[in-house]
Amino acid sequence: MKKFVLALSVLAVSATAAYAADGTINFTGSVIDPACTATASNANIAMGSISKSALSSVGATSQGKPITITLSSCPEAATTASITFSGTPDTANSQLLKVVAADSNTAATGIGIAMYESNGSTLIPLNTASSSQTLSTTTDTVYNFIAKYMATSADVTGGDANSSLSYTINYN
Repeated sequence: MKKFVLALSVLAVSATAAYAADGTINFTGSVIDPACTATASNANIAMGSISKSALSSVGATSQGKPITITLSSCPEAATTASITFSGTPDTANSQLLKVVAADSNTAATGIGIAMYESNGSTLIPLNTASSSQTLSTTTDTVYNFIAKYMATSADVTGGDANSSLSYTINYN
């Protein structure tokens, strides 16, 4: 009997030492609509060399270089889309991409890279959506754009004129 009382006492003491702890579990995530597959057919654009005299006035542009972005396998829920270009803006004109030098070379000054709609005359400012197009679930939707150097100063200096551009598909 003494052993039983002793065992019961040990059990009673150990039961009071156990405490329950409350806690919180947080969940994060999202449910997204499927997207089209985007392909840039010419991701490396050779802008070529241009004489600085061809860019001797503010707003003067070089010959355009085509850029094609194709959307395919679009879901039925996506009916129209536009494209927004982003990158480091030019300090003199924030609608244009800033040009930089490769490696330790000197960068050209007084110019930026401008993006245009396919007509070559409608400027698409950085961080602004292009015109929308109707998407197809059965055929590819092709977006054609034009890239040009644009003078931001009448005093253009020679040098490398490289840049990079990101694009975002906006489903409307």
